[in-house]
Amino acid sequence: MNGFLWAGAWGIANIVLTVILRLFGLERAVSFWRAAQSLLYRGAVLGFIAGTVFSMTLGVLFRRRELEKTPVLPFSLVGAAVAAVFVVGLLYSPLVLGGSAVPHVELVIDLVGAALLGGATSFGMIKLARAATEPGPDAEPFD
Repeated sequence: MNGFLWAGAWGIANIVLTVILRLFGLERAVSFWRAAQSLLYRGAVLGFIAGTVFSMTLGVLFRRRELEKTPVLPFSLVGAAVAAVFVVGLLYSPLVLGGSAVPHVELVIDLVGAALLGGATSFGMIKLARAATEPGPDAEPFD
């Protein structure tokens, strides 16, 4: 389930980023919507895989801990770390294995961007999950 949530969040984030870049004149693709669609698919695929890896990492680190007892900050930091390591490793491993030079500026931008996106996604996930488990104002207590 986490993979699908991350795929949706990362795909939407890529579309929003593309629109913002286009508004400021920084996106110079020949076909704007083709570039946006490509980013949507790439973001969704990376988000799905990163969300799945995040879910497995949570299973190892927070073994069967109840959601209410899981601290938000470590949960978000795990999401940021998993996303940064996974995305940068996936994007730059072909360059390293092929003996090519790794562009340092792009590496730092991708590392920070993936960490921010992963942290924000995991933070939103735990907040939504906690809100879903809290009883509403009209809920009757179980006996």
